[in-house]
Amino acid sequence: MISEYHRSISWIQKQIFEYEPSYKIHNPRAVNIVCDATFYGKRKDKLGTLVFKDSITKEVLMWKHIQSETIKDYKYLLGELINLGYTINAITIDGKRGLYKAFECYSVQMCHFHQKRIIQRYITKHPKLQASKDLHKILLRLTLPPPNLNPKCNF
Repeated sequence: MISEYHRSISWIQKQIFEYEPSYKIHNPRAVNIVCDATFYGKRKDKLGTLVFKDSITKEVLMWKHIQSETIKDYKYLLGELINLGYTINAITIDGKRGLYKAFECYSVQMCHFHQKRIIQRYITKHPKLQASKDLHKILLRLTLPPPNLNPKCNF
């Protein structure tokens, strides 16, 4: 963006932090939340957004610009949703340390993508030991749809 708009990082950050989006109309209901943070550029630039999204409707329920990914920000957005009247059924997280404890009152699941990345750090792509081979098979099935066991069920 710097080269495209011929502006400095600090100018771009200022524009993003000062941006006032149109007012969101909330429809409080029971939701399953997916939450994650994304950073723009390099982490040292300290520019990111934390997003809470309804996993069923794909609606972004709440977001916050952040400089670093902290448990405090996750708790803040969760509290805001609850104050608006949402009921939290379950939360899908990226596996960041401390989030399980922060959300201990809710059903929490780790994102399959992040599960795969963590496992891949500990096993090779071509494991030799049987235990590693078994874990690798499980890893490959994490994001695949279940096999169609009934030939009459073609969706």
